[in-house]
Amino acid sequence: MNITYKESGVNFDCDIKINDHLKKIIGPGRINDFASLFYLDNNNINNNVTLAAACDGVGTKIIPLIKYKMFKTIANDLVAMNFNDIAVKGAYPLFFLDYIANNNVCVEDLKIFLSELNNILKKYNCLLIGGETSQVKDLIKENIFDVCGFVVGKSIVDNYENNKIENGDILIALKSNGVHSNGFTLIRKLYQTNHLSEVQFIETLKPTYIYIKEILELYNLNLIKTAANITGGGIKGNLSRVIPLNLKAKVFKNIILENNNYIFKKLLNIVGEDEAFNVFNMGVGMILVANRQNFDKIKLICSKYQPFIIGEIVENDKSCNFCFE
Repeated sequence: MNITYKESGVNFDCDIKINDHLKKIIGPGRINDFASLFYLDNNNINNNVTLAAACDGVGTKIIPLIKYKMFKTIANDLVAMNFNDIAVKGAYPLFFLDYIANNNVCVEDLKIFLSELNNILKKYNCLLIGGETSQVKDLIKENIFDVCGFVVGKSIVDNYENNKIENGDILIALKSNGVHSNGFTLIRKLYQTNHLSEVQFIETLKPTYIYIKEILELYNLNLIKTAANITGGGIKGNLSRVIPLNLKAKVFKNIILENNNYIFKKLLNIVGEDEAFNVFNMGVGMILVANRQNFDKIKLICSKYQPFIIGEIVENDKSCNFCFE
């Protein structure tokens, strides 16, 4: 019997219930989006300065990263998880704040993390303007800390929400650097139960790719219509968030499987295809929606991530706006 994400301790049903409650409180428009847009002048949207805000952490990947003293990877992943979310909204980062919850963590370890965080943000002209470091010994285990990031950016896309996705548009995958920062409660369980060797486990700890530079260039050149950051919930859970209900994203699973590296093939063999696709990015870190004629230019700009076509937009004949073929 395969080990599932739910059996390892993560219950998506709880997330759904919380999101349903939030929709009742603040409305459905901002829930399930990668980043929220805020118009500084709500009376004249066409002339607005549009801000994008996101908040995210590293998840339980931080536990093995601390164990192996990979503090620079923690910083990289914290930036990646936030920057990639505002990137899909066509926003470049302005400023960043961090929250650190710790027990009795070594000050020198946190210095390494914070210095690397600041160095990465500087590469993107983003300011680290503050945050909070909290000692919460009753919440956090000894020698462990948790981090969360908050980023605000400015959109370069006029009327982002009016970008017209059309029947016949293509879906372009940008490769991931492994599993990135999702599914680690399950990955840790697989390691603890000897389904993954230590070499394979360490392979999953590679730093998350930061796609924002290339994504913003594509938006600036009007080469893409939208993008989906493939994080928790896998390809279906994230791509379906950006596809209109009157259309459907048809994704060719075999093409994705052909481009898998060995760590995903290993995970597939352990947990099964359905669970693997529901939990992991399966080698796809970002999906772009674009006119077919733009593929060659996109391929050139994003060559680092080896773009490949994984599907297309078709008319929706049912209520679901996503399907695997």
